Amino acid sequence: SSSLLDDSRAQSGSHRRYVALASQTQSDAGANASSSSSTLASDEDEAPLVTERHHRRCSGGSAYVSAGLLCLVNLLNYADRSTVAAVLHRIKSSFKVDFKDSGLLQTCFILSYMMLCPIFGYLGDRGQPGRLLFSRKGIMLLGVCLWSGITLASSFVPNSMFGLLLVSRSLVGVGEASYATVSAPIIADLFAHDARTWALILFNLQVPFGTGVGFVIGQLVSDATDGWNWALRVTPPLGLLCVILLAVCFREPRRGQSEGPAATAAAAAAAINPSRWLDDLRALSKISTFVLTTLGLSSVSFVTGALALWTPEMLRLSVLSRDGSQSEAGSTTLVFGVLTCLAGIFGVIGGTELARRLRRRTARADPLVCAGGLMLSVPFLMATLLTVRSYLVLGYAFIFLTELALFTNWALVTDMCMRVCLPSLRATATGLSLLSSHLLGDATSPYLLGLLTDWFRAGGSDSYYRQFIALRRAMYLGLFVLVAGSAAFMACAIRYPEDCRRVAKIEEAALIAAANNRCLDDEDDGETGNEGESERLVAAAATVA
Repeated sequence: SSSLLDDSRAQSGSHRRYVALASQTQSDAGANASSSSSTLASDEDEAPLVTERHHRRCSGGSAYVSAGLLCLVNLLNYADRSTVAAVLHRIKSSFKVDFKDSGLLQTCFILSYMMLCPIFGYLGDRGQPGRLLFSRKGIMLLGVCLWSGITLASSFVPNSMFGLLLVSRSLVGVGEASYATVSAPIIADLFAHDARTWALILFNLQVPFGTGVGFVIGQLVSDATDGWNWALRVTPPLGLLCVILLAVCFREPRRGQSEGPAATAAAAAAAINPSRWLDDLRALSKISTFVLTTLGLSSVSFVTGALALWTPEMLRLSVLSRDGSQSEAGSTTLVFGVLTCLAGIFGVIGGTELARRLRRRTARADPLVCAGGLMLSVPFLMATLLTVRSYLVLGYAFIFLTELALFTNWALVTDMCMRVCLPSLRATATGLSLLSSHLLGDATSPYLLGLLTDWFRAGGSDSYYRQFIALRRAMYLGLFVLVAGSAAFMACAIRYPEDCRRVAKIEEAALIAAANNRCLDDEDDGETGNEGESERLVAAAATVA
């Protein structure tokens, strides 16, 4: 207890309120029974509590339904992103823009997306279940409606107004940011331990699977309609269908619900009496694992963002530079989409299973697997760039191995962040992680590689071969970024076990405090039974906080 109290002086924001529960228990355990009873009686009517009925509805089968809906929306989210990359050559031709301006489509989207993630994360950590306009469910409904509607509207932009297309992609980023920041924390509140890990695996599987689906849909629809517009009209109706399903079938859990009543009570107390946003940022900046995993994720985001946008174009140019047909060049996008799906499935599951087995030997298994995956992707990416033009099939094999190694860390990074952050900080942590990783990652790489490609081919002919060579030279930059990301995960392995133990101690202190603040006597328990127990815990934690 003394070490916890010493640690509390170094904490801020939500961390301080959690440890305050243990401090209050240690100093006032004897007086709680007499003083808290009257406080509970007055506060229960004032605090925006969640009913026990809502708690029951968020357990069991409804948790799997809610998680399934989140996975479905995540799939459509990434399918929408990659559809633009699948038809990028048609957009370039229709709007008559170069590589640099084409890269702005992804950069504008990511910029708005990452800038608003912390704002939605802040709102997500302070909303109350059951409040449509100020809850995580309400934020998701608003976001999915927004990006679906604007994606559909962007398909009608005239070919003479490329600036308007950039604006529409920026607004799509606003909608997707609202969903992305609250979805992973909700899954963390629905499941615990191994069940949470597998739920996050399924959730993160939608990233490569949705990306691959977007490439396939974009290529097939654009070929069938001989244009890019209809490719952007496939996902919006499905997105609006998801809005209906979310509104009817989704049940929002309480924060910390999967960790038990004490964590739920402490998280609810933090929502009732929230800390300042700057205090939360200071608390997160002191978590070494969070900072280092964000840097490692930034390197992954940099390379995957560049690969998603420019690999289909590089494959197309590699075929055309060898005097291949347009139909053969177009088929490379379909192959790349299928390879991305397969690499994502095997990479996410394989990386998580490898980490699970290694945890029996070392507590540092998760960051070590992430570091190994990035380091392994370096020679595979190099081999891809060297072989893709002369030996296309061999190039496909190395593309698969590169993405397989990259995707091994996708679910592990999210799981690590959830483990080292308290429930009341998880949405804020997710938003800040997305902001940082996208700012340093795929908000930069598409435009930067496009700019480098235009610079490498400046002053020469505009042949397919020269365009291919210029783009390949630009993509060598990803090799150095991957090495830096691997180093960040290696450093994270040093601090990860200690950060996990710190959170466990804080939650244990909250458990002790919540248990000591159950101040109903035996007579009241006989009258009311277990009904309303969660409400009393929330009110008790709010009183102590």
